[in-house]
Amino acid sequence: MKSLMYRLWVYFRRGHGTYLALGISVLNFITIQYRLMIEQSPLKNIFTDPILFAIVFGSLYALASALIGWWDVRKGSLGAEMELSVIANPYTHDTAQFNLELCKALNKIGVETTEAEKIMERWL
Repeated sequence: MKSLMYRLWVYFRRGHGTYLALGISVLNFITIQYRLMIEQSPLKNIFTDPILFAIVFGSLYALASALIGWWDVRKGSLGAEMELSVIANPYTHDTAQFNLELCKALNKIGVETTEAEKIMERWL
C-alpha cells in the first residue's frame, strides 16, 4: 500500500509539474498580458481577438523557449547539472565503481581496458 501511494504521488507530481501547471501558467500569462498590454494600448487594433494574440504569442514563445533550451543544452548549465546529478546518485556511483573493478579484472586476464578505465575513473 505504501509503495502504491508513493508511486501515485510521483505520478501526480510529474503530471502536475510537467504538464498541467505549465499549461495553466501559459494560459494565465496570455490572459493577463492581453488584458494589460493589448486592451489598454494601440495594439488593440492589431490584436482584435485574444485568440489571435494567443497564437502569435504562443508561436513566438515556443520558438524562444526552444532556442533557449538548445543554448542551455549546448553551452549552458545542463552539463554541470548532469555532472552533479551523477555525483549525487549513489546508483550511478556504484555502477561506475563496479565497471571500473570489472575493467581491472579483465585487464588481469589479458583484455585491454585502459580506455574504459579512464572513462570510469572520470565518473568516480
